[in-house]
Amino acid sequence: MDTWPVIVGLVIVAFLILIPVVMAGQMVYGIIASWVEHRRAEARRITVTLPGLGEFSTTDNALWFGEVRQLQVSLESEGHPPTEKQVKQLTAVLDQLPLLTSRAKAWLAEHEDLSWLAGGAAAFEQLGIDFESESRSVLELIHPDDTDGIYRVEFRNGKAVSSGRDD
Repeated sequence: MDTWPVIVGLVIVAFLILIPVVMAGQMVYGIIASWVEHRRAEARRITVTLPGLGEFSTTDNALWFGEVRQLQVSLESEGHPPTEKQVKQLTAVLDQLPLLTSRAKAWLAEHEDLSWLAGGAAAFEQLGIDFESESRSVLELIHPDDTDGIYRVEFRNGKAVSSGRDD
């Protein structure tokens, strides 16, 4: 009796069983690795209170995040908390927010296809601001008809210069 077809069949069955086992193992490893990295990042978290802005925190001592005037705000400050100068500059940009928002909506209406969004550019709402410097920032907007999208309008010296949509 020839046993090689049985052996080949068993090898094929074992291989087919190993595929989902390996895939499941990779998924479990990915979940555990992500959880460990999150725990490490939380252990590195630094939180400071910035005058007039509130609490900002970082896990990499470079990008600082906080909530100001119901907006998600991020700013770069490599190696140290945001400086008094950065706080003043950010406050000045936030004071111009109504003007920047109207400019952002006008930019989006002119440069993005909003035909599928009810209310067009007028329905956009502020979400956040990425503050890079006194002359550069990015305003993030959301639209009620586009629940997956965040529209970003980049400003240089108070003028909109580009836009894009992130998922």
